[in-house]
Amino acid sequence: MSRFQHARIAEAGLDLLHTTRLKVACSLLMAERVHADLGDWPDTRAHLLVAGLDDAGGLRAAGEAREAGVTVLAIARNADGATDALAHGVTVKELFERLRMLLVDGTPSQPDARAHARSEPPRSVQGPPTLFDQVAAAGGLVLVQRAGMRAAIDRGRGVVHVAGDGDADVFADTWTCDDWEVRALARTEVAGAIDGLLRTMPLESVAWQAAARAEIPVLASVSDDAIALRGWPAVDIEAIPAHWILPMACLLHGACNADALARMTGIPSGEAARIIAAAHLGGLAEIVAPTVRPRQGTPGGGPPPATGFLARVARRFGLQFGGHRG
Repeated sequence: MSRFQHARIAEAGLDLLHTTRLKVACSLLMAERVHADLGDWPDTRAHLLVAGLDDAGGLRAAGEAREAGVTVLAIARNADGATDALAHGVTVKELFERLRMLLVDGTPSQPDARAHARSEPPRSVQGPPTLFDQVAAAGGLVLVQRAGMRAAIDRGRGVVHVAGDGDADVFADTWTCDDWEVRALARTEVAGAIDGLLRTMPLESVAWQAAARAEIPVLASVSDDAIALRGWPAVDIEAIPAHWILPMACLLHGACNADALARMTGIPSGEAARIIAAAHLGGLAEIVAPTVRPRQGTPGGGPPPATGFLARVARRFGLQFGGHRG
């Protein structure tokens, strides 16, 4: 018997062709004893969102749904075999099989669990999605535009294309703005998209600079992930705060999430969340089981003495490991 006798499916950012195919695929679910109600996003009771990432509205909806704990099935030109995405032009049969897998065989997010999650205060400021959110939701290759500025972000190849040095400096300052227009691109559209964009930079560097310059917690959807850094980011050391060095070294040494990182190193939780976000967007995040735990205090109430690698890093930058900065 199916997991859901009644399933609510929301859609956003789909063109007429894909909406029609989705309706047909939903009707076929009756053969699996699932009655599927299809409606528009936002839908607070939806079990699943089907979002077209080639549309700005669909991108925003995907980010909102993931933040709310709703399972997202994306349709995009640059799906590139992603497990949670289908390619543009997907057939009714392919849609039906994926819906059946998610609603019958899988375990989509439950409304009661999401309702509890929504009662918790969010980590980041509520409002329209920032460029951090939209780029993370889009995945692969996107063209972004705002106030006369244009850039192409290729997460698959880890590069950013901008017009010149002047735009490069301004670009990292504006990732928390919510008025970016973002469009997903197919790989065949790259040449046209980067025409006139003469400066190419590592996405790693841009992501860390943008996170360092942000004044609010960003990309709250990943701050609970326990991650380790695969390597030291390719960013000018002067472009990031000096007190980030120790938290970054901790993530090289072992995995933890934003809350644990903040407790271990004494940095504000919002800054720890920005470090985690930069690691994700820059492609250096390795999601693993936590191996680095917050240290317990000594019987006298103070932090325990730190030894070894982390202590040497801390002393190098005038910091004390164990919850306080010198």
